[in-house]
Amino acid sequence: MLKVKINENIHVLKQNGLNPFESERYRDYREKWKEYPLTRKVDRFPIHLDIEVTSNCNLKCQVCITTHADFDNGFMKFDLFRKIVDEGIDKGLCSIKLNLRGEPLLHPNLPDMISYAKQKGIIDVFFNTNAVLLTNDKAKSIIEAGIDRLIISFDGYEKGFYESHRVGAVYEETLENVRNLMVTRDKMNRSFPWVRVQTILVDGMENNINQYLQLWENIVDEVAYIDYKPEIDRVKVGKNDWVCPQIWQRMSITWDGSILPCVNDYFGKMCMGKVSEVSIEEVWVANERLNNMRKMHDAGNAHEIDGCVDCPLRSTQILKNV
Repeated sequence: MLKVKINENIHVLKQNGLNPFESERYRDYREKWKEYPLTRKVDRFPIHLDIEVTSNCNLKCQVCITTHADFDNGFMKFDLFRKIVDEGIDKGLCSIKLNLRGEPLLHPNLPDMISYAKQKGIIDVFFNTNAVLLTNDKAKSIIEAGIDRLIISFDGYEKGFYESHRVGAVYEETLENVRNLMVTRDKMNRSFPWVRVQTILVDGMENNINQYLQLWENIVDEVAYIDYKPEIDRVKVGKNDWVCPQIWQRMSITWDGSILPCVNDYFGKMCMGKVSEVSIEEVWVANERLNNMRKMHDAGNAHEIDGCVDCPLRSTQILKNV
């Protein structure tokens, strides 16, 4: 059986104490997350869904595909979101991330979506954000709604570097938003959300990780960096025994209901239908194209799949281990 590595593109620099995810349900979900790719188990439903509540973004980050691609942008309707959660909750869905390409804080119904998912019993509800729009009111609303985790993208540790990469953001304002989030959480006497700040390891960050850690270690719960992935100028990599774990863990649903096999299919090249036309369960278990992808990955032939040969995650993980 060929090798699978789980989340090796995320590198934690520091955690401040034990995270609050100690329930038996959470531990079982994370065990499945690790086990299913290793044993090639296809359960009845994905463990996790990346639900794109919007593809719109308020920034123009130079390393992000959203800046350079001409997507058909929009906002997910609440009825569609509810349909997705309702299908998954009784079939094994444990976790949802409320974005794929866009900035979730732009969606006016985001707190309602969080609240609905938590009321239905989703164990882990979270999203990535640039935190530029994370005002005190929005922070309070998502905390009250029950958000479990926030992953804040903040590249660099000083103003010039940050603003050159997060184009449209103001260093001092975003930093203050994150500080206020933590203060608000404390004032509300909540343990959640667990807040991670992370940077992409873009040029100029390799030798400055300690400065990044020093900026954040006394503010948030967790500090990390992630590997740079070539989203814009994709790199094709030939036959290799690295196997993507995502096709045994998760699927992505875009704002208009398109069902994608992973988080790196930004252009929907491997779209497997829409939620309005087919059930997620049916696609996950019985879709011939998806099952063939699994077989090809397992055989070391992912390079023969059009959407995988130049996948940013695949190429990054293979090339850094060469």
